[in-house]
Amino acid sequence: MLSARLRFLYLLVGWLVVSLVLLSAFGSLNFDLFYVASLIGFLVVTELTAPLNRIQQWRSGLGVIALLGFVGFGYLVVTRLQAILAVPT
Repeated sequence: MLSARLRFLYLLVGWLVVSLVLLSAFGSLNFDLFYVASLIGFLVVTELTAPLNRIQQWRSGLGVIALLGFVGFGYLVVTRLQAILAVPT
């Protein structure tokens, strides 16, 4: 039986590999899309592997990682909006 940490890690790495392959297959592989797909995958895997009855100690750091992921996502959104709304001189 796999430990909860290994199951989480295998699912996350699997999501990342599938995302990378699909983005490459569709010809739209860039950092922004891979980052967003990775963040979505991290959140999905985190929720799908959450225990129902008690919180394991190693999962307490996942909230910090998710928060940092949202900060990075916010940065990507702001830079995209600046590029779209930039007035040419």
